[in-house]
Amino acid sequence: MVCCGALPAQARAGERSTYYLSLGDSLARGWQPDPSGVGRPGNEGYTDVLLARERARTGGLRAVKLGCPGETTLTMRTGGICAYRRGSQLRAAEAFLRAHRGRVALVTISIGGNDAQRCVRAGALAPACAQLALTGLERTMPTIARRLRRAAGEAPVVGITYYNAFLAFYLQGNAGRAQALATVPFANGLNARLRRSYGDSRITVADVPRAFSSRELVRTEAVSGFGSLPVAVARICAWTWMCAPAPRGPDIHPNSVGYRVIATEIGRVLRRGGAAETS
Repeated sequence: MVCCGALPAQARAGERSTYYLSLGDSLARGWQPDPSGVGRPGNEGYTDVLLARERARTGGLRAVKLGCPGETTLTMRTGGICAYRRGSQLRAAEAFLRAHRGRVALVTISIGGNDAQRCVRAGALAPACAQLALTGLERTMPTIARRLRRAAGEAPVVGITYYNAFLAFYLQGNAGRAQALATVPFANGLNARLRRSYGDSRITVADVPRAFSSRELVRTEAVSGFGSLPVAVARICAWTWMCAPAPRGPDIHPNSVGYRVIATEIGRVLRRGGAAETS
């Protein structure tokens, strides 16, 4: 197991600081493939971009990154992928939030994407797996959201929904286009369950599909090297590694531009006052 639960020195020492707590999966760690195709955490993720922007506005903000690559909604509660002193990422987050009550300026969470990703195999969505994944989210997400909201107190919490990386299948001929379109109801169902769970617990929702134009499958635009593509597909090619040649692609993670788009969407809902998205 990899250790991703270490806290910064000031947090361990109990000094007075203001914190941004970043939770979730590999997106929370700024994961990207290196030139050889090996995935690594980076310093251009949405956490890093948002930290720099918020620090410029408010001063001395410090980030605590507890995100775990590969984390699912189940392992976030029970542990098993990354090592945390409290046993799971959710318990580690609860402990940190309660120990630093009144000193946390922001919490973000991106979780649920790995629940979905495992249902796409060899360029196709496995329907039975997809239904089980959505059913599982209905059981696990409300608990995660409730516990996180309770532990965070009055601190702003933003839950992140997901772009549909599998729209990149559209590039693989007629069969690929059919598979890309088949993932749309599944992606919509995933995000609907996330929005409902977050909204029910008064957690603000960052509408990343809106920011990525994931619903724009009719209007087209020209993409160098690919020709005319639906805008939703063009955004995936431009803002993730899904359309990149091997060894770096295909990879579901955002590139630096995509991470900045996610950070901007989080900032948008924060500036708007934290009302939850319902679309």
